[in-house]
Formats: sequence, C-alpha cells, structure tokens
Amino acid sequence: KLQQLSLLVAAMIAASAALLVSAHMFLAGCLLALATIKPQLAVLPAAWLLLWSVSNWRERQRLFWGFIVTMALLIGGAEFVLPGWIGRFRAAMIAYRQYTGGNSLADVLLTARWGTLLITLALLGLAAVCWRLRSYPADSAEFSLAFSLVLAVTLLVIPMMAPYNQVLLLPGIFLIIRSGKALWRRNSFTRFVCALAIVLVFWPWVAEFGLILCALVVPAVPLYTSLGIPPIIAGLLVLLLEKQTARTELR
Repeated sequence: KLQQLSLLVAAMIAASAALLVSAHMFLAGCLLALATIKPQLAVLPAAWLLLWSVSNWRERQRLFWGFIVTMALLIGGAEFVLPGWIGRFRAAMIAYRQYTGGNSLADVLLTARWGTLLITLALLGLAAVCWRLRSYPADSAEFSLAFSLVLAVTLLVIPMMAPYNQVLLLPGIFLIIRSGKALWRRNSFTRFVCALAIVLVFWPWVAEFGLILCALVVPAVPLYTSLGIPPIIAGLLVLLLEKQTARTELR
C-alpha cells in the first residue's frame, strides 16, 4: 500500500543470511550491500556481519570482499549518473528528519533524553554480545540468535519508527516460538515476558474486530502495542542467548 522498500530490504537481508549458512560468502556480501538502499535498516546487520567476517578472515573474507565490491559499484555508479549525490543525499536526510520528526522508538517510549540513553546502552550491549559471539559459524544457534538480536535492536534505535519495518522481527519471533516451551518453563519472570510478548504481538489482530465497529472513534487503537513489540522481542532473544551460551559453555 505504501510502496515501501522495507520488504525488499528484509528479503535481501534474509537471503544474505541464507547464503552465509550455505557458504556462499561472496554472494551474501553482495546482497548485504544491496540492502543498504535503506541504510537505516542495513547498517547494524552490515556492521555485525563485517565484524563476523574479519574475526575469521581466512574462511570468511569473501563476505567482506563481496560487500566492498558491490558497495563500490553502487557508489561509483551513482556518482557517475548523478555527480555530487552524496552531499545532496545527506542534506535530504537531515531535511527528512526535520519534517517527519525523526523520533526513534526509544524516544517515543521514553523522552528524547532518556531515549538517547537507552539507545546508547542498547548499542553498547549489542556490541558486547556481537563481540562475544563473533567466532561462531553461520549455521550455529548462537549466530542465529545474535543476528536476530541485531535486527530487533535496529528497530529500537533507528530514527524513524514504522510498523512495516517490524518484518525484521520475524527471525527472532520464529526462534522464540521454537524455544517457547523452554522459555515458559524457565521461571515466573520469563513466563511473564512471554505472556506480554504474546499480548503485544496479537493485540492488533484482536483489536481489529473492535476497530471495524468503531473506526471513526478510535482509529489508532490496534497500533498502540506495536511500540512495545521490538523491545520485548529483543528482551526474549537476550534470555535465549543467555541460555544458549550457558549450554555451550557447559559442553
């Protein structure tokens, strides 16, 4: 409906991850670079995968070169077609944030001041997790959880929140569903977080029936809980990561 490129970018990121698992590193890097057509969605996944590639340079360098070569072609080709586009793009980004408000999800959930603090802490925590898990292979549970967490944190920190970007949460949601029984049995706090996640994710569908009856009165009700979905999914992924890494260390 909105002709957004988020679905296309999400598909590229998903395909890049699938290519990594099947050891097609160069092609994975190419798709990762193409995903930067929407840079706010691709910057954290790209940073994570480039860190992952240099942590085992001998086996993973093709990912790095695929990304660099494709980015060079994109930037060089764009400069050839439209000289000076980088400066214009930067100015357009600043103007876009001004006339749209440019608030991140953290800013909306908290205030701008506390939102900035939350974003800083989230990025530092994510960096620590990625650094710790950088050596795991692409077909490992740790890599999948780290990648899903990167996507979830992306939605928390990007300057423009929109429900259609939440397609990036699907990998994390699938992993949580797969480990749902183990999470539910863990302790009462985890059960509470799981129940809250279920309510937040499914509330829009339940509220839609009521919206049909009173659309003119409360048109935004089903979307209110969308604000809470990214942080709650990120929190559950952190709990899964903690459990997975503890299990790996015991081995």
